[in-house]
Amino acid sequence: MRIRIYLTVLTSLLLPILFCGCKTSAKTGSIQYEYLLVERQGGGQLDFRVYPGQSRSHLNVYVSSSDFQPVEKRFQLQIDENNADAIDDFYKALNGQVSLKGKQKVSGKLKGTWLYLRFVRGNRETEVTNPELIQRFTLFEKLVREQIGMN
Repeated sequence: MRIRIYLTVLTSLLLPILFCGCKTSAKTGSIQYEYLLVERQGGGQLDFRVYPGQSRSHLNVYVSSSDFQPVEKRFQLQIDENNADAIDDFYKALNGQVSLKGKQKVSGKLKGTWLYLRFVRGNRETEVTNPELIQRFTLFEKLVREQIGMN
């Protein structure tokens, strides 16, 4: 009987702490990612990472593979009127100010190529399934292809 009372008291003390901890860690702006990992698999394979630049008007890009061949290319993307929204959303997502989650629309027909977008922090990856962000971040792939001559 005494053990049951201790367990009940202990449980009622720990549950509120657990729930409060969850609410605090889920606040907007509490997540800080290091970079965006972009992986195009299948036809036109391309893997690259997008890092924050020295200012919010730049992004640093590291390309690791293209057409199934290892590549090591680094360059910067600068903000202009064509990519301003994508870069702004990148920085918001990097700092946890916009939701990465959403209902990703999957086509019923497979087309032989797949795009994966993931924000990374340490060894933790969070996939982007927000359709608006996916649409905006596909611009990075186009810009990277132009930069490395893969049009």
